[in-house]
Amino acid sequence: MLTEVDIPGKGRGLVAARDIRAGETILVESPILAYVVDETKRLICANCLRVLPNDGGQALPSTSCNACDGQSSFCSEGCYTAACNSGAHSPLLCRTLKALGGVMHTLSPEYRDLARFLAQAYCLKMDEHVASTPVNCSRYAAFMALTPAAPPPGCEEEQAAQILHPLICTAMGGNPGDILETVALLRKDTENTYGVMAPCSSMTTAEGGRQVRANAVYPLAARLNHSCMPNVARFDYVDQPGPDNLRIYMRALDHLPAGTELVQSYFPISTDHATRRERLRSIYGFECDCGRCAHEAQHEEDSEEEEEAPPPPLPKKAEPKLVE
Repeated sequence: MLTEVDIPGKGRGLVAARDIRAGETILVESPILAYVVDETKRLICANCLRVLPNDGGQALPSTSCNACDGQSSFCSEGCYTAACNSGAHSPLLCRTLKALGGVMHTLSPEYRDLARFLAQAYCLKMDEHVASTPVNCSRYAAFMALTPAAPPPGCEEEQAAQILHPLICTAMGGNPGDILETVALLRKDTENTYGVMAPCSSMTTAEGGRQVRANAVYPLAARLNHSCMPNVARFDYVDQPGPDNLRIYMRALDHLPAGTELVQSYFPISTDHATRRERLRSIYGFECDCGRCAHEAQHEEDSEEEEEAPPPPLPKKAEPKLVE
């Protein structure tokens, strides 16, 4: 249904291998790596990412992992066992998170999440009980194969790595990789990770929007390039029962002839032009030239010209007639 090709000016991308009907599911994929963000570690199951039963914003005692001092929580013994066997909470990751817990208060919220990501990624690579199996070795290799092949010089991830790499090495009791690998991991996380949103009814941001509960990496979906006029959209059903709740479903928004590039929006479709432009430039390093951006840029330019134009002169007031 889809094929991976080189897209001029964009790198790798996905195109329709045949005609696709509007509403048709073009891709179903499970994550190769998923991690709960630090703010929700006591509210979200570290294995299935479902919302936990809680008491006043704290996970119930039976759901927290005591071995890592509550750095991970689980909705059931079944999820805990599955996480230990899959790498979502291997013994090495449990020890690493416990060690990181002692320094998390010194980090910004953003760096706390990045520290949890690095722990998850490096433990997937290093853990003897997980990474020695072909399936899990291929998961780390699949992540490292994602773009970019090399981080751009001077990227923000270099600064983050200077702080986080020593912490990860100390927490893991050794060096899982050099600092360049840490920079590469952080950059790939920036460019390829999907935010898994919390339900509207349970967790919201200070502005009233949906909160990110976790981040996940879907390697094939990550090949979808950006457009502010997307022709595919992502659907997930994280809180539904069943073993495959972390799968995502990419569906066509319109009829797509064979050969059409499949594109998604990296931001909510309602994001304004100025915000989209700034995020694309600062995070992904490119300027979007889609039809929507061109139209909105022209509209903004016309509006600025109208504001700068001098107001028309007031009509000259007629002088009063003198009556003799």
